[in-house]
Amino acid sequence: MILDVRGSQAAKKVIQLGTPLEAQNTVQLKYFRFPPMPLVPVFIDAISCSGQTFTVDPQTSLAGLAHYLQKLLLADGSAMFFAFYDESANLFEIVNRQSVSIAFSQELADYLNFSTVFPSEAAWEIGLSEKVIDQYTHYAVTVKNVKGSYDGRDYDEVVGRVYRDGAIETVPHNIRNTTRRLDVEVRAVRLGGESEAYSTTIEWGLGLEIL
Repeated sequence: MILDVRGSQAAKKVIQLGTPLEAQNTVQLKYFRFPPMPLVPVFIDAISCSGQTFTVDPQTSLAGLAHYLQKLLLADGSAMFFAFYDESANLFEIVNRQSVSIAFSQELADYLNFSTVFPSEAAWEIGLSEKVIDQYTHYAVTVKNVKGSYDGRDYDEVVGRVYRDGAIETVPHNIRNTTRRLDVEVRAVRLGGESEAYSTTIEWGLGLEIL
């Protein structure tokens, strides 16, 4: 059977089953309907101007980041930036629309190849490529109480990996022991291998094949 799992906000859900699953049952990922994978991670308190501080939310593209920066407003309603990403030339263009300087956190500045201080009314044109700054490799779909490959300490609970191009890598995982619930979570995995909780305002869905 195919178990359809849907939600919004945090990509995590507990499914209560009417019929228990036994050790001989298997689970694997059948389909995956999520927004595009993040390209730009979250940067907490990354922009400061006139006594105000802003966090940069995760974005799925540099064009999306440019649009996000353009929408940032100070308390007086004035826009902080003009920003545009030229995909054909791999150029990120940004203008300080304020009469005072804007500060970037070191983390954001390093990521976008910016200086930490953006002078008033200055304009920058930075060479950037999404292939170079991409911080994520794939989504990992985990199900608790299943067992895949053994690493010498525990069994793998990742029933599927979904890459940026939509390719799904999945193998059947056996149930560890009789259960009437499945704890399902999707996490975004970074280049270094560490994973982080994923959340989206768009409804998400995935299908688990249970045999």
